[in-house]
Amino acid sequence: MEAYLKEALTENLLPQLEDLVAQRFHGYVNGSDAFRVEYVDSSTRPVFRSAAQLVDLIKDFCVLVHNIPINQQEFISVIEILLTKYFEKCQARFRSLSFVYPCY
Repeated sequence: MEAYLKEALTENLLPQLEDLVAQRFHGYVNGSDAFRVEYVDSSTRPVFRSAAQLVDLIKDFCVLVHNIPINQQEFISVIEILLTKYFEKCQARFRSLSFVYPCY
């Protein structure tokens, strides 16, 4: 029974979850307001809208990982990939804003 459940999770559920999370992630970071500054939860420090949405997505995914104890490493790798992609997106945004055109 456990082998069947593990296979079902790996073959069916995980790819569907990866697709759903990827769609939500791309919507968050590629939206026109992704890098709009917001104040979240009465915080005194501003955060990007996409960062706040990403945190909510990761929290939801962590709850799922906690409730499904099988193949947790695969679920955790999805979270790691999300964080890496978001870092790369922020880094690209920073570079695009800080690029200095040469003066001739």
